[in-house]
Amino acid sequence: MRKALLFLIILGAMTSITCSRRALQTTRQDYLGTELRLDGVYYNKPQKAHFFLYRNGVFFDGGTGFRGSVNDLMKFYSQKENYITAYQLPYAWGVFSIENNQILIEKWVSSDAFGIYTTTNFDGAIINDTTLLLNYPVKSIAVDTFYFHKLSEKPDSTNTFIK
Repeated sequence: MRKALLFLIILGAMTSITCSRRALQTTRQDYLGTELRLDGVYYNKPQKAHFFLYRNGVFFDGGTGFRGSVNDLMKFYSQKENYITAYQLPYAWGVFSIENNQILIEKWVSSDAFGIYTTTNFDGAIINDTTLLLNYPVKSIAVDTFYFHKLSEKPDSTNTFIK
């Protein structure tokens, strides 16, 4: 009986915790440069991770583990209902800045057990306007190459997390 009561108290406390987000340290700024194309998606091969960059300095993380070709990715994003839940997830969003052919991305990461969304930084080198080398925050993964693919309709960058 005591164990059940203790479990219910802990469960109640856990469900009453509201999620919070640590503030991004990078200020969102409009991107006015030409170092990178913004009219599509950046992906790594074999299409396991992808993201979008926007003129307003917003970063949208499409996630990892996408199974399929680049064409499958294009089809996925042609239907808004496929990614509509991302607008409710802080860890899908962040900001980016570019300086001297270097890119810095700061985004939220999934919350911990206490409902707090922390942030992480990615940085990398711009090889040309369609190719990036990104350093992951997890050192065991190291560097990955991301390639650009034009996409006629990108997800909207408007979200409730970045002002």
